Amino acid sequence: MNSSLHCGIGLAYVAFAREEPRLFQLMLAVPPPAGACEKACGPAAAPGAEDSAYGQLRAVVRRYLGGAGAAREDVIERCCDFLWVIAHGLASIEATTGWQRSRDDLVAILEMGLATLDAERRGGR
Repeated sequence: MNSSLHCGIGLAYVAFAREEPRLFQLMLAVPPPAGACEKACGPAAAPGAEDSAYGQLRAVVRRYLGGAGAAREDVIERCCDFLWVIAHGLASIEATTGWQRSRDDLVAILEMGLATLDAERRGGR
């Protein structure tokens, strides 16, 4: 498994939280009003849109699990949620507590999540 390719999304998310902790916290402090993402950034920013961050994660997971039709949508969704929770948890901890791990530690933590994704790809649980 190519760590730099598959961990890149998580590492970028944590790096943003580390470099801009107040902006990261503000971004999560108050949910935007309904339709605000679409109004400010266009339909591509809507949650679930292909160009949203989560949509991009879904595309990576779908490709990793074998492409369109290879994995059920509920499996793809579960894997995305799992990886999102790991990356978001790490980013939130760094932004709110100042706790910082080395890049190697972050990769190791993200790879633990990817190992679970890999087991899902191979049909294990």
